[in-house]
Amino acid sequence: MIAMRVWQNATGRPMLFAMCEWGNEEPARWGGEVANSWRTTGDISDQWWAMVELADLTAPWFDYAGPGGWNDPDMLEIGNGGMTDVEYRSQMTIWSVLKAPLIIGSDLRSASATTLALLGNADVIAINQDRLGVAGRLVEERPPDPAALQAWAAPLSRGRVAVALWNRGDKTADILCRFVNVQLDPSTVAAVYDVWNGIALADATGQITATVAPHDAKLFVLTPRDEPMASVIASEAEAEVFDRRWAARWRGHGIQSPLSRTLLKVRGKSPTTAWASREAYK
Repeated sequence: MIAMRVWQNATGRPMLFAMCEWGNEEPARWGGEVANSWRTTGDISDQWWAMVELADLTAPWFDYAGPGGWNDPDMLEIGNGGMTDVEYRSQMTIWSVLKAPLIIGSDLRSASATTLALLGNADVIAINQDRLGVAGRLVEERPPDPAALQAWAAPLSRGRVAVALWNRGDKTADILCRFVNVQLDPSTVAAVYDVWNGIALADATGQITATVAPHDAKLFVLTPRDEPMASVIASEAEAEVFDRRWAARWRGHGIQSPLSRTLLKVRGKSPTTAWASREAYK
């Protein structure tokens, strides 16, 4: 891997080195010294149970990603036909919040209008490409099924937060995310933007809640109205200082061992190989 990095740098041309050893040696811990991205998982397949498992496998490594080096749970399967459009929206949502490389794995020459809309949503891509460069992470697991009802979140520049409410279960459910779990004071009043629908919703205080269909995900951007972080920053230098402080508040903040992984152990399945079993996520 190091030899490849040296060779690429010697060309004098800008390249992105996407490293893959399938996550076997915990590359998040050392990949930043070698590559621009590193696979955290085995290969994806175009099936729901495989996609959610790769999200779980990537969940622990949020603190190791950042500008110049990213966790990669493998490519987007959107448009290949093995999942529903709702499930593909879930993948695009979670991969964008994770700040994972958005590598299209389908043939755009035959892509449907729905596939192109999922892959090309500018607001979703903006979350993935936000200049703060802090990876998203699982922040809340909700009753009555905490292994299936999840909130994932990522800080964005200027004190904003992207929040994904993900229903991995088989029944429609209300999912909430408390502000305290996204580093906002419970008394904060935040503007709410519904990313997939492209509309502003009513302000929220203390938490955000949405009704989410099975295997679907809702994606929101919260912009605090009543804290200094929401005010206009006078200069670019001030913005950079503020962003660094905001990013630092998220260091170490997140759930590194999802309950869905723990339940696999209870069921007698190996967390490192259970992604290969459809039964693991029924």
